[in-house]
Amino acid sequence: HPTHFAMIPFVLEVLHDGRVLTRWMEKGDWPEFRFYTRDPSGKMEELAHLGSNASRGPWWGHYGLHVDGDGNALIAGGPTQVVECHRPDGQRLWRAERKPEGGPDSAWLAGPHAVTRDSRGFVWVADTDANRIVCLSPEGKMLFSYGHFGGLDSRDGESFCMPCGITTVVDGAGQEWLYVAD
Repeated sequence: HPTHFAMIPFVLEVLHDGRVLTRWMEKGDWPEFRFYTRDPSGKMEELAHLGSNASRGPWWGHYGLHVDGDGNALIAGGPTQVVECHRPDGQRLWRAERKPEGGPDSAWLAGPHAVTRDSRGFVWVADTDANRIVCLSPEGKMLFSYGHFGGLDSRDGESFCMPCGITTVVDGAGQEWLYVAD
């Protein structure tokens, strides 16, 4: 929308019923981080509200979306530092987030900007602001992270410099691969 300079739709996904899912921001909505679906007739409905990104400013709106095989929407909200899984009707199934008290239910996420799910149900997150990849269980529990900051000359196989995309692909031989755009 030309009057909303801060609304930059970085990515969108299509739900199995044909609705488009993306972040949308109405005038006065900043700093809230809301995601809406739009059906072919143009009707919009809020699917998820991940919280506020007030600490980053209105221009900081990178996020990741992925619709899994069951039609559930995975949303990685970069500035909100959370990853959520929602059913197509908007019901939140789980939320992975950094909790101030820490503990086993805390997922230390610095800025998740991309998300995907593999064939076994594991969720993979490009945690851009931490220069690493995070693996969550199918239920959203943090399992492990991989990587650290590195530049062009880093050749250790573990270095990232703001990974911003992630997906899984099964090749012709049935081997599944994790691809990271870095």
